[in-house]
Amino acid sequence: MILNDAGIIANECWLQIPEHFPNAILHEHIVMPNYMHGIIELIQNDDAIVVGVENFQPLPNAAQPQRPIWQRNYYEHIIRNEQSYQTISNYIINNPTKWKNDKFFVE
Repeated sequence: MILNDAGIIANECWLQIPEHFPNAILHEHIVMPNYMHGIIELIQNDDAIVVGVENFQPLPNAAQPQRPIWQRNYYEHIIRNEQSYQTISNYIINNPTKWKNDKFFVE
């Protein structure tokens, strides 16, 4: 997948997650033209504050246009075993090969 400027920013933001959330370990991810997939492992340790994310947007600020910081209706799945991890990991790794079947694909 060749990333445009927005894709490069999305990828950089993904890679910076552990800098903001030290209890997050990043696994496979892929930035696609109209979405991204990724696996984040959350660990509990004495130094990290566990932070959850809910379906939210930033508070309105008259000085700035309001832009969502979390996609509403995103899909999440808790991986509970190695088999599930392998299935999801393989899906992410192989996702670019399916791009031509996406309804937004344009030659």
